[in-house]
Amino acid sequence: MEERDHHNQNNTGNRITELPLGVIENIFLRLPVKSLMILSCVCREWNSLIQNRVFIEQHVQRATPRLVRNTDLVSHPTTTARPFRCTVLTGVYWGFATWSVRQSLAVRILSVSEGLLVERHFFGEFHLYVVRNPATCKVIALPQPPGEVLGMWLKVFASTGDAKLLCKYSVPMPGNLREENYAVLEISRNIDIRNIWRLLPNRTGQTLMVSVDQEKMYFIIRVWTAENGFNLRISCFDIRTEETVVDYYFPQGVFPDVLELLPFWWDNCLAFGNVTEQQLQVLVLEKQGNQYNWIRKDPVHLGFLAHLMYKSFVPIEVISTDLWYHTKGVCKYCYSMQTLRFKDCRLLEDGKTFEYRPSLMSLEGMAPAFL
Repeated sequence: MEERDHHNQNNTGNRITELPLGVIENIFLRLPVKSLMILSCVCREWNSLIQNRVFIEQHVQRATPRLVRNTDLVSHPTTTARPFRCTVLTGVYWGFATWSVRQSLAVRILSVSEGLLVERHFFGEFHLYVVRNPATCKVIALPQPPGEVLGMWLKVFASTGDAKLLCKYSVPMPGNLREENYAVLEISRNIDIRNIWRLLPNRTGQTLMVSVDQEKMYFIIRVWTAENGFNLRISCFDIRTEETVVDYYFPQGVFPDVLELLPFWWDNCLAFGNVTEQQLQVLVLEKQGNQYNWIRKDPVHLGFLAHLMYKSFVPIEVISTDLWYHTKGVCKYCYSMQTLRFKDCRLLEDGKTFEYRPSLMSLEGMAPAFL
């Protein structure tokens, strides 16, 4: 009886390539990014399948999400930001600029979209902004923003491979004042508009800008009305068309003072809180189907705080049953609303938690990172 060698590479390769392309695609959708990068070198047919935009979009949707924050840089070096080396201006001597290759001293994650991270790398006083894919180790450096960056939000359009960056920045004004504004950067195959920051019309009166989902941005604006005094308008800004598509108004009479409302996150939804009598009253703008509705949550009792500390209580985000907050200090705290115990304490600068999914996504101009 003839003995078969099941480990023969040639026989194995023949059997795999004889499978229907639909079956191969179904198998590839379950593989990690690194394996797919290797398989894309096997043949043109597989490379075409793996680089297909529809396949990339389906693959990232199936990927297991991981919650990352800036404190995870050491514990998860392959899935979050990493120190970056680049050529920076170190000084000017006798009229000549001197340059040297230096490694960033610190990294800060600013935004996540379709497996791509927007990072700020610190080289002393010099800051470098990049878009990085940690799974494929590719990166693209961004042009310097028009002012001091207060926040960046990335939206990747998986179907076309294009992306837009929305930047909130400030510039100095006379009298030790600063003016805040917004600019858009397009990263696309159109070389004429790529890598140019375009200023958006000035939106005066804004107090905060947050992203509820990866498709739209929400501007929170205090509006004065003669009938009811101050009110809050939440303008929904579509980053693709750069237009305001809908306005949401905060319900009247729910909380006693609209000026004391605290915006924060509740399971990745925009929420507003009001602290009265050691209780945090919460209203959340939740998406139900194709509409957003205001949902009132059960009050959060602040009895775990000292008598005076609850007056300076500022919520940051709620993740499941964990409440993150600070009391206008340098640290933020995690309190479990389920066990009624403290769980964690971190520096306030650690920032927001991001959901990261490894992907094959690549933007025009991305190249292997110089680590």
